[in-house]
Amino acid sequence: MHEMKIEKVKTNGWLFISLWVAAMLIYSPSFYSGYVAEFINYLQSYLHGTFKSFLNREDTYVKSLYQITQLLRYLFFKLFFVNPWFWFLFVTGLHALNTTLIFRFFSNLFQDFELKSASITAFVGAIFFFISPNITEITVWKATDHYLIGVLMQLCIILWVQRLLQTEKIKYAIYASILFAISIFTLEIFYVTPFITLFLIMGYRWRQLISAKQSERIFWMAYIPQLLLFLIHLLLFRIIYGTWIAHYGTTNEFVWLPQEILAGYGKYFMYIGLDAGFLPEKYRVLIFDFLSKPFIAYGIFTIISMVIFFGVIYFKKLSSRSQIFLFLLAILFGSLTLVVTIPFDPTFPLYNSRRSYQTGIFLYMIIALLLFTVKKRQLALVVSLIYITINIFLLEKMIFRWRAAAKIQFGLLRNFHWQQNDPVLLLNVPTYLNGVRIIPASEDNEFIDQQNFFGYPKNKGKVFTISSYNMNTSYDGAHITILDSNTLKVTLNQWGSWWMFNYHGAKSYENNLFRVEIIDVGHEYILHLKKHPKNMVILFQHGDWWSQVNLHKLGEQW
Repeated sequence: MHEMKIEKVKTNGWLFISLWVAAMLIYSPSFYSGYVAEFINYLQSYLHGTFKSFLNREDTYVKSLYQITQLLRYLFFKLFFVNPWFWFLFVTGLHALNTTLIFRFFSNLFQDFELKSASITAFVGAIFFFISPNITEITVWKATDHYLIGVLMQLCIILWVQRLLQTEKIKYAIYASILFAISIFTLEIFYVTPFITLFLIMGYRWRQLISAKQSERIFWMAYIPQLLLFLIHLLLFRIIYGTWIAHYGTTNEFVWLPQEILAGYGKYFMYIGLDAGFLPEKYRVLIFDFLSKPFIAYGIFTIISMVIFFGVIYFKKLSSRSQIFLFLLAILFGSLTLVVTIPFDPTFPLYNSRRSYQTGIFLYMIIALLLFTVKKRQLALVVSLIYITINIFLLEKMIFRWRAAAKIQFGLLRNFHWQQNDPVLLLNVPTYLNGVRIIPASEDNEFIDQQNFFGYPKNKGKVFTISSYNMNTSYDGAHITILDSNTLKVTLNQWGSWWMFNYHGAKSYENNLFRVEIIDVGHEYILHLKKHPKNMVILFQHGDWWSQVNLHKLGEQW
């Protein structure tokens, strides 16, 4: 058994500290961002539900065994609630730690396979991941902390498996099995962990870094426990929820058509590696539609499958770099298989961000590996620097988009001064700013919850969020036309937006106080008042400000 030239813990510690400081600087504009959507739902469940319902996610339609995830969130809310310092340091720290472990794992792996420029290749690939502009849902949105934790657990597990392969010390198998048992109650990316473990064992054996007897022993110590735990999890989920597929498999958001599933591989290659999500919408949709064509979708899938198939057959004859490439491609293929069954939205590319976090690890490392195949190392470094510069620019662009959305969110909460009125009608609540969620119009009335959670004065009366829309700029809004004392026309100031309710296209509805008539979902609706309570106030939004409607003044109001 050989002994790996593993990176010193002290060196990794300094790398982690440096990356954490860098992450705090890079993400500092998003300090108050990401307190939206599911994060608010988690707070609602924490404050209004029982510990049991919170732990088991009983109030969500997406069914998963997330007990460890929920337990951690419960502790975070109990100790820190919405404290921005905690959440900012937490997410940036975890991202820096994950990047450090990525470098450590791949640096060890590349050195084991006697790859030239092993450390620099691993470092560049890790930095590609660290400054990826395609992961801000994970590094900014506080509701996706379980992705950070899930990836951290997976990295620790495969690092222990790697140490087991290097030393054959059983303690590493025990560590890996215990952590894997915990990870099956966090996030479904653990589905991939046993396959990474298996590929590692096979790769080390075929590379003749371990003997047949050693590989067999490690197979039983590391892989079989993970496989059994994985099968137990599937069976448990089946018994509880009646289906084998967790999370999206319990909703109607699961893709079943083979062509759509296979098209996802090419789409994510373009989205993560080539930053296709940042193209103008016209070209973005054009590219992703092209990748959805049957010939292209099946072609990409077939090529990848054939490369992996023949790579496995001729593994021993391949160069060390080709062996590593095959290893990375196989894991990337497996990781993408988890996400391609989820609809890919080219219109709102930010939605695909969270699914790029774990898969991006292997795609970015493939890019670094390919770059350093060139004989001139200086050229590889120059190209890497250009790629890093572009990605940092795009990352900051995304971070400032989150910042702009947060400015509108907290501006509207701060500039609301009608807590004494009853009722209050909000005609146009901004749901999105360029794909970043803000405040939806809904029956649950998240606007009130956000007021309460973030310490703003409480309302004495009822507040209605009548409808919402998607903002394209920070100055978007609507204007009002008073048709008569009981009838208002609400018109969006800009084209390219549309009316929404509960994150979906708005539809006509009514209650005892008013009736909403959608006459053009992309532009305007009519509000019919049934009553005129004495203390009622009607507000409309533009930017981060509210304006009050004067029902006694006919005509347009801006």
